[in-house]
Amino acid sequence: MSDPDKTQTYRVRMNATEPQARFHRSSKRFRAFVSGIGAGKTFSGAVEILRMPPGTTGLVAAPTYRMLADATIATIKEIFGDLIVEYVKSDMTMRLVDDKMILLRSADDPEKLRGPNLGWFWLDEGAMMAPLAWKIMVGRLRLDPGRAWVTTTPRGKVNWVYQNFVRDGLPELFDVIQCSTKSNIYLPDFFLQQLEAQYSGAWRQQEYEGEFVDFNQNAAYHEFKRAINVQKNVYREYYNPRQPIAIGCDFNIARMCWPVVQVTLDGQPVVITEIEETGRTNVHAMCGLLRKRFPDHPGGIHFYGDSTGQGGSSQTGFSHYDLIESEMRNHTSDIQFFLPRSNPNPRDRILTVNDVLRGTGLWQPLLIDEEEAPIFIEDLESVILNENGTDVEKIKNADDERSLLTHASDGFGYWACVEAPNSSWQVAQALESARSNARIEREYAREESKHGQGLWGI
Repeated sequence: MSDPDKTQTYRVRMNATEPQARFHRSSKRFRAFVSGIGAGKTFSGAVEILRMPPGTTGLVAAPTYRMLADATIATIKEIFGDLIVEYVKSDMTMRLVDDKMILLRSADDPEKLRGPNLGWFWLDEGAMMAPLAWKIMVGRLRLDPGRAWVTTTPRGKVNWVYQNFVRDGLPELFDVIQCSTKSNIYLPDFFLQQLEAQYSGAWRQQEYEGEFVDFNQNAAYHEFKRAINVQKNVYREYYNPRQPIAIGCDFNIARMCWPVVQVTLDGQPVVITEIEETGRTNVHAMCGLLRKRFPDHPGGIHFYGDSTGQGGSSQTGFSHYDLIESEMRNHTSDIQFFLPRSNPNPRDRILTVNDVLRGTGLWQPLLIDEEEAPIFIEDLESVILNENGTDVEKIKNADDERSLLTHASDGFGYWACVEAPNSSWQVAQALESARSNARIEREYAREESKHGQGLWGI
Protein backbone atom coordinates (compact mmCIF):
# COMPACT_ATOMS: atom_id res chain seq x y z
CA MET A 1 0.00 0.00 0.00
CA SER A 2 1.54 3.35 -0.97
CA ASP A 3 1.99 6.15 1.55
CA PRO A 4 0.54 9.39 0.07
CA ASP A 5 3.00 11.47 2.11
CA LYS A 6 5.99 9.70 0.55
CA THR A 7 4.90 9.59 -3.08
CA GLN A 8 5.16 12.25 -5.73
CA THR A 9 3.16 12.94 -8.84
CA TYR A 10 4.68 13.83 -12.19
CA ARG A 11 3.61 15.02 -15.62
CA VAL A 12 5.28 13.64 -18.72
CA ARG A 13 5.06 15.29 -22.14
CA MET A 14 5.97 13.43 -25.32
CA ASN A 15 5.84 14.27 -29.00
CA ALA A 16 3.95 11.16 -30.00
CA THR A 17 3.63 9.90 -33.52
CA GLU A 18 0.10 9.21 -34.74
CA PRO A 19 0.32 5.41 -34.05
CA GLN A 20 1.83 6.05 -30.61
CA ALA A 21 -1.03 8.42 -29.79
CA ARG A 22 -3.58 5.78 -30.85
CA PHE A 23 -1.85 3.22 -28.65
CA HIS A 24 -1.90 5.46 -25.56
CA ARG A 25 -5.49 6.58 -26.14
CA SER A 26 -6.81 3.03 -26.42
CA SER A 27 -8.95 2.02 -23.45
CA LYS A 28 -8.85 -1.74 -24.19
CA ARG A 29 -7.60 -4.06 -21.46
CA PHE A 30 -5.12 -5.81 -23.77
CA ARG A 31 -3.21 -3.84 -26.41
CA ALA A 32 -0.53 -4.70 -28.93
CA PHE A 33 1.71 -2.14 -30.61
CA VAL A 34 2.97 -4.01 -33.70
CA SER A 35 5.34 -2.18 -36.01
CA GLY A 36 8.44 -2.19 -38.13
CA ILE A 37 11.78 -1.62 -36.45
CA GLY A 38 12.45 1.87 -35.15
CA ALA A 39 8.79 2.93 -35.07
CA GLY A 40 8.94 3.77 -31.35
CA LYS A 41 7.09 0.79 -29.91
CA THR A 42 9.51 0.15 -27.00
CA PHE A 43 9.47 3.86 -26.21
CA SER A 44 5.66 3.79 -26.02
CA GLY A 45 5.74 0.60 -23.98
CA ALA A 46 7.91 2.32 -21.39
CA VAL A 47 5.81 5.53 -21.35
CA GLU A 48 2.71 3.44 -20.71
CA ILE A 49 4.22 2.39 -17.35
CA LEU A 50 4.11 6.03 -16.25
CA ARG A 51 0.38 6.11 -17.04
CA MET A 52 -0.38 3.29 -14.60
CA PRO A 53 -1.79 4.33 -11.17
CA PRO A 54 0.61 5.22 -8.33
CA GLY A 55 1.44 2.46 -5.89
CA THR A 56 0.68 -0.36 -8.33
CA THR A 57 2.92 -3.31 -9.10
CA GLY A 58 3.68 -4.44 -12.61
CA LEU A 59 6.06 -6.67 -14.52
CA VAL A 60 8.16 -5.93 -17.58
CA ALA A 61 9.55 -8.84 -19.58
CA ALA A 62 11.72 -9.30 -22.66
CA PRO A 63 12.56 -12.57 -24.47
CA THR A 64 16.05 -12.82 -22.89
CA TYR A 65 18.02 -11.12 -20.12
CA ARG A 66 20.36 -9.62 -22.70
CA MET A 67 17.45 -8.05 -24.62
CA LEU A 68 15.92 -6.91 -21.33
CA ALA A 69 19.15 -5.14 -20.32
CA ASP A 70 20.26 -3.80 -23.70
CA ALA A 71 16.94 -2.49 -24.96
CA THR A 72 14.04 -2.50 -22.52
CA ILE A 73 15.75 -1.39 -19.30
CA ALA A 74 17.99 1.02 -21.22
CA THR A 75 14.90 2.71 -22.70
CA ILE A 76 13.19 2.86 -19.29
CA LYS A 77 16.23 4.52 -17.72
CA GLU A 78 16.53 6.99 -20.57
CA ILE A 79 12.90 8.08 -20.31
CA PHE A 80 12.36 7.89 -16.55
CA GLY A 81 15.59 9.49 -15.35
CA ASP A 82 15.07 10.96 -11.87
CA LEU A 83 11.65 9.34 -11.60
CA ILE A 84 13.51 6.16 -10.60
CA VAL A 85 14.18 6.28 -6.86
CA GLU A 86 15.46 2.73 -6.49
CA TYR A 87 16.91 0.14 -8.87
CA VAL A 88 18.05 -3.13 -7.27
CA LYS A 89 19.90 -5.00 -9.98
CA SER A 90 20.32 -8.16 -7.90
CA ASP A 91 16.54 -8.44 -7.47
CA MET A 92 15.76 -6.95 -10.89
CA THR A 93 13.27 -4.49 -9.38
CA MET A 94 12.72 -0.79 -9.83
CA ARG A 95 10.66 1.69 -7.79
CA LEU A 96 9.44 5.07 -9.02
CA VAL A 97 8.71 8.29 -7.16
CA ASP A 98 4.98 7.49 -7.06
CA ASP A 99 5.76 4.22 -5.26
CA LYS A 100 5.10 2.22 -8.43
CA MET A 101 6.98 -1.10 -8.29
CA ILE A 102 8.37 -2.67 -11.48
CA LEU A 103 9.55 -6.28 -11.65
CA LEU A 104 12.05 -6.83 -14.48
CA ARG A 105 12.12 -10.37 -15.87
CA SER A 106 13.27 -12.54 -18.76
CA ALA A 107 10.68 -14.73 -20.47
CA ASP A 108 13.18 -17.34 -21.67
CA ASP A 109 11.63 -19.76 -19.15
CA PRO A 110 7.94 -18.79 -18.90
CA GLU A 111 7.36 -21.01 -15.86
CA LYS A 112 9.56 -18.65 -13.83
CA LEU A 113 7.07 -15.83 -14.45
CA ARG A 114 4.64 -17.45 -12.04
CA GLY A 115 4.19 -16.04 -8.53
CA PRO A 116 3.48 -12.32 -8.19
CA ASN A 117 0.03 -10.78 -8.25
CA LEU A 118 0.10 -7.87 -10.68
CA GLY A 119 -1.90 -4.83 -11.65
CA TRP A 120 -0.31 -4.58 -15.11
CA PHE A 121 2.41 -6.06 -17.29
CA TRP A 122 4.32 -5.27 -20.48
CA LEU A 123 5.92 -7.80 -22.84
CA ASP A 124 8.56 -6.17 -25.04
CA GLU A 125 9.20 -8.02 -28.34
CA GLY A 126 6.43 -10.36 -27.26
CA ALA A 127 6.24 -12.25 -30.57
CA MET A 128 9.66 -13.75 -29.80
CA MET A 129 8.31 -15.29 -26.57
CA ALA A 130 6.63 -18.66 -26.16
CA PRO A 131 2.81 -18.57 -26.12
CA LEU A 132 2.94 -19.88 -22.55
CA ALA A 133 4.47 -16.57 -21.38
CA TRP A 134 1.28 -14.70 -22.29
CA LYS A 135 -0.97 -17.35 -20.74
CA ILE A 136 0.95 -17.32 -17.45
CA MET A 137 1.10 -13.54 -17.30
CA VAL A 138 -2.64 -13.13 -17.86
CA GLY A 139 -3.11 -15.46 -14.91
CA ARG A 140 -1.06 -13.10 -12.70
CA LEU A 141 -3.21 -10.05 -13.58
CA ARG A 142 -5.27 -10.03 -10.37
CA LEU A 143 -5.05 -6.42 -9.18
CA ASP A 144 -6.25 -3.06 -10.46
CA PRO A 145 -6.04 -1.63 -13.04
CA GLY A 146 -5.75 -5.04 -14.74
CA ARG A 147 -4.04 -3.85 -17.95
CA ALA A 148 -1.49 -5.48 -20.23
CA TRP A 149 0.31 -4.45 -23.40
CA VAL A 150 2.67 -6.03 -25.91
CA THR A 151 5.15 -4.21 -28.11
CA THR A 152 6.69 -6.21 -30.91
CA THR A 153 7.83 -6.62 -34.45
CA PRO A 154 5.44 -9.16 -36.05
CA ARG A 155 6.61 -12.75 -36.45
CA GLY A 156 4.17 -14.23 -38.96
CA LYS A 157 0.65 -15.57 -38.63
CA VAL A 158 1.56 -18.83 -36.92
CA ASN A 159 2.43 -16.85 -33.80
CA TRP A 160 0.55 -16.22 -30.58
CA VAL A 161 0.48 -12.42 -31.00
CA TYR A 162 -1.35 -12.70 -34.33
CA GLN A 163 -3.59 -15.49 -33.09
CA ASN A 164 -4.50 -13.85 -29.75
CA PHE A 165 -4.83 -10.24 -30.86
CA VAL A 166 -5.89 -10.44 -34.52
CA ARG A 167 -7.47 -13.82 -35.15
CA ASP A 168 -9.14 -14.63 -31.84
CA GLY A 169 -9.13 -11.43 -29.77
CA LEU A 170 -12.51 -10.15 -28.57
CA PRO A 171 -12.95 -6.59 -29.89
CA GLU A 172 -14.18 -5.36 -26.52
CA LEU A 173 -10.95 -6.53 -24.84
CA PHE A 174 -8.20 -6.47 -27.47
CA ASP A 175 -6.76 -3.70 -29.61
CA VAL A 176 -3.96 -3.84 -32.19
CA ILE A 177 -2.10 -0.79 -33.44
CA GLN A 178 0.01 -1.54 -36.51
CA CYS A 179 2.35 0.81 -38.33
CA SER A 180 5.45 0.93 -40.49
CA THR A 181 8.91 2.16 -39.62
CA LYS A 182 8.38 5.35 -41.62
CA SER A 183 5.49 6.34 -39.32
CA ASN A 184 8.19 7.58 -36.94
CA ILE A 185 8.75 11.06 -38.36
CA TYR A 186 11.70 11.59 -36.00
CA LEU A 187 13.91 8.95 -37.64
CA PRO A 188 16.79 10.28 -39.76
CA ASP A 189 16.35 9.99 -43.52
CA PHE A 190 19.49 7.88 -43.98
CA PHE A 191 18.07 5.18 -41.66
CA LEU A 192 14.89 4.88 -43.70
CA GLN A 193 16.83 4.96 -46.96
CA GLN A 194 19.15 2.15 -45.96
CA LEU A 195 16.25 -0.04 -44.83
CA GLU A 196 14.36 0.62 -48.06
CA ALA A 197 17.48 -0.25 -50.05
CA GLN A 198 18.31 -3.44 -48.14
CA TYR A 199 14.87 -4.90 -47.34
CA SER A 200 12.59 -6.46 -49.94
CA GLY A 201 9.77 -8.97 -50.28
CA ALA A 202 8.26 -10.62 -47.24
CA TRP A 203 11.15 -9.51 -45.00
CA ARG A 204 10.44 -5.87 -45.86
CA GLN A 205 6.72 -6.40 -45.18
CA GLN A 206 7.52 -7.70 -41.69
CA GLU A 207 10.52 -5.68 -40.54
CA TYR A 208 9.73 -2.37 -42.28
CA GLU A 209 5.98 -2.31 -42.91
CA GLY A 210 5.08 -4.05 -39.63
CA GLU A 211 2.78 -6.58 -41.30
CA PHE A 212 2.01 -10.14 -40.26
CA VAL A 213 3.59 -12.20 -43.03
CA ASP A 214 3.50 -15.95 -43.50
CA PHE A 215 7.09 -16.81 -44.43
CA ASN A 216 6.11 -20.41 -45.03
CA GLN A 217 6.27 -20.65 -48.81
CA ASN A 218 4.81 -24.15 -48.52
CA ALA A 219 1.42 -22.90 -47.35
CA ALA A 220 -1.10 -25.29 -48.90
CA TYR A 221 -3.93 -22.77 -49.15
CA HIS A 222 -1.98 -19.76 -50.37
CA GLU A 223 -5.07 -18.07 -51.80
CA PHE A 224 -6.60 -17.69 -48.33
CA LYS A 225 -6.81 -14.02 -47.37
CA ARG A 226 -8.45 -13.27 -44.04
CA ALA A 227 -9.49 -9.80 -45.22
CA ILE A 228 -11.33 -11.32 -48.20
CA ASN A 229 -12.46 -14.75 -47.03
CA VAL A 230 -13.42 -14.18 -43.38
CA GLN A 231 -16.38 -12.16 -42.19
CA LYS A 232 -18.53 -11.87 -39.09
CA ASN A 233 -22.20 -12.94 -39.14
CA VAL A 234 -21.96 -15.03 -42.31
CA TYR A 235 -24.36 -17.56 -40.81
CA ARG A 236 -26.87 -14.87 -39.87
CA GLU A 237 -26.71 -13.13 -43.25
CA TYR A 238 -26.50 -16.07 -45.65
CA TYR A 239 -28.02 -19.20 -44.10
CA ASN A 240 -31.06 -20.29 -46.12
CA PRO A 241 -33.17 -23.05 -44.53
CA ARG A 242 -34.88 -23.73 -47.87
CA GLN A 243 -31.60 -24.57 -49.63
CA PRO A 244 -29.57 -27.75 -49.03
CA ILE A 245 -26.64 -27.62 -46.66
CA ALA A 246 -23.52 -29.46 -47.80
CA ILE A 247 -21.38 -31.35 -45.28
CA GLY A 248 -17.73 -32.02 -46.13
CA CYS A 249 -16.77 -35.23 -44.31
CA ASP A 250 -13.33 -36.43 -43.34
CA PHE A 251 -13.06 -39.27 -40.85
CA ASN A 252 -10.67 -39.50 -37.94
CA ILE A 253 -10.52 -40.47 -34.27
CA ALA A 254 -8.72 -37.62 -32.46
CA ARG A 255 -10.78 -34.90 -34.18
CA MET A 256 -13.53 -34.65 -36.73
CA CYS A 257 -14.49 -31.30 -38.20
CA TRP A 258 -17.10 -31.08 -40.97
CA PRO A 259 -17.53 -27.67 -42.65
CA VAL A 260 -21.15 -26.78 -43.46
CA VAL A 261 -21.47 -25.07 -46.83
CA GLN A 262 -24.15 -23.33 -48.86
CA VAL A 263 -24.01 -21.49 -52.18
CA THR A 264 -26.34 -18.54 -52.69
CA LEU A 265 -28.37 -18.15 -55.88
CA ASP A 266 -26.00 -15.42 -57.08
CA GLY A 267 -22.94 -17.65 -56.71
CA GLN A 268 -21.62 -16.82 -53.26
CA PRO A 269 -20.18 -19.93 -51.54
CA VAL A 270 -20.26 -19.62 -47.76
CA VAL A 271 -19.08 -21.75 -44.85
CA ILE A 272 -21.79 -20.92 -42.35
CA THR A 273 -20.54 -23.13 -39.50
CA GLU A 274 -18.67 -26.34 -38.72
CA ILE A 275 -19.55 -29.51 -36.83
CA GLU A 276 -16.61 -30.42 -34.62
CA GLU A 277 -15.64 -32.75 -31.86
CA THR A 278 -12.15 -33.25 -30.45
CA GLY A 279 -11.25 -36.30 -28.41
CA ARG A 280 -12.11 -39.90 -29.15
CA THR A 281 -14.93 -39.15 -31.55
CA ASN A 282 -17.07 -41.11 -34.00
CA VAL A 283 -19.75 -40.74 -36.68
CA HIS A 284 -22.58 -41.26 -34.18
CA ALA A 285 -21.39 -38.29 -32.08
CA MET A 286 -20.92 -36.08 -35.15
CA CYS A 287 -24.42 -36.80 -36.43
CA GLY A 288 -25.82 -35.98 -33.00
CA LEU A 289 -24.08 -32.60 -33.09
CA LEU A 290 -25.34 -32.01 -36.64
CA ARG A 291 -28.96 -32.72 -35.63
CA LYS A 292 -28.59 -30.44 -32.63
CA ARG A 293 -27.12 -27.61 -34.74
CA PHE A 294 -29.84 -27.94 -37.40
CA PRO A 295 -32.92 -29.29 -35.59
CA ASP A 296 -35.21 -28.19 -38.41
CA HIS A 297 -33.71 -27.80 -41.86
CA PRO A 298 -36.29 -28.48 -44.57
CA GLY A 299 -33.88 -27.76 -47.42
CA GLY A 300 -32.15 -31.13 -47.15
CA ILE A 301 -28.67 -32.29 -46.18
CA HIS A 302 -26.11 -33.37 -48.78
CA PHE A 303 -22.96 -35.25 -47.78
CA TYR A 304 -19.61 -35.14 -49.57
CA GLY A 305 -16.44 -36.74 -48.38
CA ASP A 306 -13.64 -39.23 -48.33
CA SER A 307 -14.50 -42.10 -50.67
CA THR A 308 -12.73 -44.58 -48.40
CA GLY A 309 -15.61 -44.00 -45.96
CA GLN A 310 -17.72 -46.20 -48.26
CA GLY A 311 -15.83 -49.29 -47.15
CA GLY A 312 -17.63 -51.51 -44.64
CA SER A 313 -16.28 -52.05 -41.14
CA SER A 314 -14.71 -55.44 -40.54
CA GLN A 315 -16.76 -55.70 -37.34
CA THR A 316 -20.19 -54.42 -38.40
CA GLY A 317 -20.08 -54.49 -42.19
CA PHE A 318 -21.43 -50.93 -42.25
CA SER A 319 -19.58 -48.04 -43.82
CA HIS A 320 -19.28 -44.53 -42.37
CA TYR A 321 -21.90 -43.36 -44.84
CA ASP A 322 -24.23 -46.24 -43.91
CA LEU A 323 -24.01 -44.99 -40.32
CA ILE A 324 -24.67 -41.39 -41.38
CA GLU A 325 -27.75 -42.47 -43.34
CA SER A 326 -29.00 -44.50 -40.39
CA GLU A 327 -28.47 -41.58 -37.99
CA MET A 328 -29.98 -38.90 -40.24
CA ARG A 329 -32.77 -40.54 -42.27
CA ASN A 330 -35.42 -39.80 -39.65
CA HIS A 331 -34.18 -36.23 -39.28
CA THR A 332 -34.69 -35.04 -42.86
CA SER A 333 -36.62 -36.28 -45.86
CA ASP A 334 -33.87 -35.17 -48.23
CA ILE A 335 -30.55 -36.82 -47.49
CA GLN A 336 -28.18 -37.36 -50.41
CA PHE A 337 -24.60 -38.54 -50.85
CA PHE A 338 -22.24 -37.22 -53.55
CA LEU A 339 -19.22 -39.49 -53.39
CA PRO A 340 -16.69 -40.12 -56.16
CA ARG A 341 -15.62 -43.71 -56.86
CA SER A 342 -12.13 -42.73 -55.75
CA ASN A 343 -10.72 -39.70 -53.98
CA PRO A 344 -9.43 -36.74 -56.00
CA ASN A 345 -5.69 -36.54 -56.42
CA PRO A 346 -4.56 -34.60 -53.30
CA ARG A 347 -2.84 -31.93 -55.38
CA ASP A 348 -5.99 -31.39 -57.47
CA ARG A 349 -8.05 -31.16 -54.27
CA ILE A 350 -5.68 -28.53 -52.83
CA LEU A 351 -5.72 -26.52 -56.08
CA THR A 352 -9.52 -26.69 -56.13
CA VAL A 353 -9.80 -25.31 -52.58
CA ASN A 354 -7.53 -22.45 -53.67
CA ASP A 355 -9.81 -21.93 -56.69
CA VAL A 356 -12.82 -21.54 -54.40
CA LEU A 357 -10.95 -19.23 -52.03
CA ARG A 358 -10.02 -16.98 -54.94
CA GLY A 359 -13.32 -17.31 -56.82
CA THR A 360 -13.82 -19.75 -59.69
CA GLY A 361 -16.11 -19.78 -62.71
CA LEU A 362 -19.28 -17.89 -61.80
CA TRP A 363 -18.54 -18.06 -58.08
CA GLN A 364 -17.36 -15.21 -55.91
CA PRO A 365 -14.51 -15.77 -53.39
CA LEU A 366 -15.46 -18.02 -50.47
CA LEU A 367 -16.82 -16.38 -47.31
CA ILE A 368 -16.32 -18.04 -43.90
CA ASP A 369 -18.03 -17.15 -40.64
CA GLU A 370 -15.28 -15.97 -38.29
CA GLU A 371 -17.00 -17.15 -35.09
CA GLU A 372 -18.76 -20.25 -36.42
CA ALA A 373 -15.83 -21.92 -38.25
CA PRO A 374 -12.58 -21.18 -36.37
CA ILE A 375 -11.02 -24.62 -36.92
CA PHE A 376 -11.55 -24.48 -40.67
CA ILE A 377 -9.94 -21.01 -40.70
CA GLU A 378 -7.01 -22.31 -38.65
CA ASP A 379 -6.53 -25.08 -41.21
CA LEU A 380 -6.44 -22.63 -44.09
CA GLU A 381 -3.86 -20.49 -42.28
CA SER A 382 -1.66 -23.27 -40.92
CA VAL A 383 -1.69 -26.37 -43.16
CA ILE A 384 1.45 -26.76 -45.28
CA LEU A 385 2.48 -28.95 -48.19
CA ASN A 386 4.70 -31.97 -47.75
CA GLU A 387 8.29 -31.94 -49.01
CA ASN A 388 7.27 -33.07 -52.49
CA GLY A 389 4.40 -30.60 -52.73
CA THR A 390 2.03 -33.42 -53.64
CA ASP A 391 -0.19 -33.43 -50.54
CA VAL A 392 -0.69 -31.63 -47.24
CA GLU A 393 1.71 -32.52 -44.45
CA LYS A 394 0.01 -34.72 -41.88
CA ILE A 395 1.57 -34.91 -38.40
CA LYS A 396 1.26 -38.39 -36.89
CA ASN A 397 2.56 -37.55 -33.39
CA ALA A 398 -0.59 -37.20 -31.24
CA ASP A 399 1.32 -34.98 -28.76
CA ASP A 400 1.82 -32.37 -31.48
CA GLU A 401 -1.16 -30.00 -31.75
CA ARG A 402 -0.61 -29.86 -35.51
CA SER A 403 -1.83 -33.46 -35.73
CA LEU A 404 -5.35 -32.04 -35.33
CA LEU A 405 -5.01 -30.02 -38.53
CA THR A 406 -6.04 -30.89 -42.14
CA HIS A 407 -9.37 -32.65 -41.41
CA ALA A 408 -11.62 -29.61 -41.91
CA SER A 409 -9.88 -28.45 -45.08
CA ASP A 410 -9.79 -32.00 -46.48
CA GLY A 411 -13.55 -32.34 -45.91
CA PHE A 412 -14.19 -29.01 -47.60
CA GLY A 413 -11.98 -30.09 -50.49
CA TYR A 414 -14.12 -33.15 -51.19
CA TRP A 415 -17.17 -30.90 -51.53
CA ALA A 416 -15.31 -28.33 -53.65
CA CYS A 417 -14.05 -30.92 -56.13
CA VAL A 418 -17.61 -32.04 -56.89
CA GLU A 419 -19.43 -28.71 -56.86
CA ALA A 420 -17.05 -25.87 -57.77
CA PRO A 421 -17.56 -24.79 -61.41
CA ASN A 422 -14.50 -25.31 -63.63
CA SER A 423 -12.46 -26.38 -60.61
CA SER A 424 -8.92 -27.70 -60.99
CA TRP A 425 -10.15 -31.20 -60.18
CA GLN A 426 -12.91 -31.08 -62.79
CA VAL A 427 -10.44 -29.79 -65.40
CA ALA A 428 -8.08 -32.62 -64.47
CA GLN A 429 -10.94 -35.13 -64.75
CA ALA A 430 -11.99 -33.76 -68.12
CA LEU A 431 -8.40 -33.87 -69.34
CA GLU A 432 -7.99 -37.45 -68.19
CA SER A 433 -11.29 -38.37 -69.87
CA ALA A 434 -10.16 -36.71 -73.11
CA ARG A 435 -6.84 -38.54 -72.96
CA SER A 436 -8.64 -41.83 -72.35
CA ASN A 437 -10.99 -41.24 -75.29
CA ALA A 438 -8.07 -40.26 -77.53
CA ARG A 439 -6.19 -43.40 -76.48
CA ILE A 440 -9.21 -45.59 -77.41
CA GLU A 441 -9.55 -43.82 -80.78
CA ARG A 442 -5.83 -44.33 -81.53
CA GLU A 443 -6.10 -48.02 -80.67
CA TYR A 444 -9.19 -48.36 -82.88
CA ALA A 445 -7.43 -46.65 -85.80
CA ARG A 446 -4.34 -48.84 -85.33
CA GLU A 447 -6.40 -52.04 -85.40
CA GLU A 448 -8.46 -50.83 -88.38
CA SER A 449 -5.28 -50.12 -90.34
CA LYS A 450 -3.82 -53.45 -89.33
CA HIS A 451 -6.81 -55.57 -90.37
CA GLY A 452 -8.27 -53.35 -93.04
CA GLN A 453 -11.57 -53.48 -91.18
CA GLY A 454 -13.26 -52.46 -87.95
CA LEU A 455 -11.73 -53.13 -84.57
CA TRP A 456 -13.88 -56.15 -83.96
CA GLY A 457 -13.42 -57.60 -87.43
CA ILE A 458 -17.05 -56.88 -88.34
